[in-house]
Amino acid sequence: MQRFTALDTSRPIQSYRVAPSPSTAAGLAPSYSTRRDVSGYAPAPLVVDVSTSMRRMDDPRERDRAAIDRLAAEVGAVSISSSSSSASSPSSSGTGVRMIPPPSSYSSRPQPAGPHHHSSSSTSASSSSSTPFTPPRSGDRPPSRASIVISEREAQIARSLQVIKDAQMVDICFLLDCTGSMETYIDATKHAIGRIIESLKQHNAHLQVFAAFVGYRDHGDVPQHVSLDFTQDYEHFRQFVGSQRAFGGGDGPEDVFGGLHMALSQLRWSHATRILLHLGDYPHHGREYSSLPDDFPGGYGPHTEQKLMQDIMGKNILYFFGKITHNTDLMMSRFATHLGPIPEYDFKQTDLAAVIDKLVSTSVAVVMESMVMTSSLTPEAKSVYAFRKKEYKICKVLPVWHDVSVHHGTMTSFNLPASIEAVKAPLEARKTEGLMFKRSYEPFDEGADRLVFYGSNLSNRGQDIVLKEFKEKGHRVNSFEHYLVYAELQTIASYLAGEFNKVMHGGKKIVFLKSRVVYTKKQKQDEIGRTIQVKRYFMMEPLLKGASFKRFNSNKGTIAEFHSTLEAFSHYTYAVTGGYLLVTDLQGAEFDDKFMLTDPAITCQDVTRFGRTNLGAQGMSKLFVDTHVCNSACRAIGLDPLKRTS
Repeated sequence: MQRFTALDTSRPIQSYRVAPSPSTAAGLAPSYSTRRDVSGYAPAPLVVDVSTSMRRMDDPRERDRAAIDRLAAEVGAVSISSSSSSASSPSSSGTGVRMIPPPSSYSSRPQPAGPHHHSSSSTSASSSSSTPFTPPRSGDRPPSRASIVISEREAQIARSLQVIKDAQMVDICFLLDCTGSMETYIDATKHAIGRIIESLKQHNAHLQVFAAFVGYRDHGDVPQHVSLDFTQDYEHFRQFVGSQRAFGGGDGPEDVFGGLHMALSQLRWSHATRILLHLGDYPHHGREYSSLPDDFPGGYGPHTEQKLMQDIMGKNILYFFGKITHNTDLMMSRFATHLGPIPEYDFKQTDLAAVIDKLVSTSVAVVMESMVMTSSLTPEAKSVYAFRKKEYKICKVLPVWHDVSVHHGTMTSFNLPASIEAVKAPLEARKTEGLMFKRSYEPFDEGADRLVFYGSNLSNRGQDIVLKEFKEKGHRVNSFEHYLVYAELQTIASYLAGEFNKVMHGGKKIVFLKSRVVYTKKQKQDEIGRTIQVKRYFMMEPLLKGASFKRFNSNKGTIAEFHSTLEAFSHYTYAVTGGYLLVTDLQGAEFDDKFMLTDPAITCQDVTRFGRTNLGAQGMSKLFVDTHVCNSACRAIGLDPLKRTS
């Protein structure tokens, strides 16, 4: 059986990330970093002078300073403390904020703990999150800017980990139309609950799921509404749902609003992740919802659409809909004007076994999606609906490239590390001038923080590509430095995947898409007639074809779709680097012979690297080491079981 030689972590860790050679910085101006990742807090903007930071990469001390500049931008030039500082403190404004010193305060930076010191690192971060900043006593040496920035990042990580832990407590309510046409769906809910819980906990044993049921019928039906509050007694849930009978209805539309009101007002929503999964085949009463025969064309009941939607958003309940017929289309489109795009799942099946299978897969999917969104909440983004909001026009249709204009730009990419040991050091970058490409005018997809465009790489025989652009907010513009962080991250993941494939005999290979940073600029007139340069940056990757895009696991410690090879790969990255880093958040497409992946996250002991998805030693310990269960693929390549830290 093969054994690994782990990375030598006795050597000092260089706590910085290199930018490319000075030539790549030509013409780049200062810009703002505004990335909000799913694991961190949105920063106040801090100017990052890209060209200056790139020119100073030859000096290790200057590289350290560049890394602290970037980290300071991520944690925020003014960071909110866990509790208010004293108003008399010279380091406080009296409003509970802690000022991060300017770059002139640089001194040597502390080194992160080694791979066998997770508990001390975790303790340090926890202290940062619960203890307000205390200014130095008279005669003490002031803390360096570096130590304050790193301390603030550790505190930020501790807060994120608490949010992630809270999100693993899940309330899910099944809201069902219980009129005559819905018997199959009521029976499916009764039979599915056991499989839903089993599927969720099989590879996510730390999840706690509380299930509730609300059924509604129509005016004159007795009972018109029924409910069971949240419970972990799944046998009681099954018996309650099994006691419901499908009857009533009559004219088509039902008392949907009465059911929504009961779910919102009568149930005790008490846990962080909150889900309302609604299955129905007819809309609410009223001509604004359908042209069906309706005994109450002017509407029915005291509850209004606006108030119900406000309550859903106000309680941070994620609403999902199981679509059975097209009769509900107009109602859903009206709901979407309040809630944003509503995920709809096709429940047109009539066979009981097929409906059960669909309900299990849908329930697991919505729980995993909802946990990711809930665990992403921050003081700035307090509503889960911020992640569903679509701000741009989306066009899924591939452009006719003949009609699309050509762009010229510069491409920057990173060389693969020379060895496992080399992942500790900054990667070497190279620049390619004269890139020619086309880009769709409108994005075909939009995430919480990025837009995704179709593209054609004319410099590579018209290769189909995607171009990913971080969103701009007002004057806060994406920085070139920010894109480089994620290109380097994916390059390291790609190298480790290649090393993993060498020892993983049989099974599917793991391949990460090659990610490059593209920089373009053009001239335009501003509002007062001056000629200015407009700069845009993109992450460029090949277009994935022939398979659906999936998230397999997350950097929040959850497994959405288990594959032994992928979980073994994450374990491998941790083991072979001696606990220095961990590659997670594996997403992409599955093919017959390989997984094609993109946009991973790297969690690392060095919190100055790999952006805000890096949850540090605390994150590696709590979200992977303490939860990973070795599988056949781990054993096949000689990985030892991980030692729990708690």
